Amino acid sequence: TLALAQQQANAVAKWAAASSFIDDKTTATWPAATYAHGLLFKLSGLSHHGVTQYYFGQLVATSALPPRTP
Repeated sequence: TLALAQQQANAVAKWAAASSFIDDKTTATWPAATYAHGLLFKLSGLSHHGVTQYYFGQLVATSALPPRTP
């Protein structure tokens, strides 16, 4: 939920360097470089299903995982 995510982001802000996480309270989408941060907290206007489809795909696409071959 939004309240729990914000509680977690506030807790992280107390012990983590500001450059190691993002707490974005807008519903705008991110450029690929944003996914390079360690922890990401994102408000979204997407449905639950939309969040899992869109953001999971972005995380995988910008990760260091090698491309999957058949």
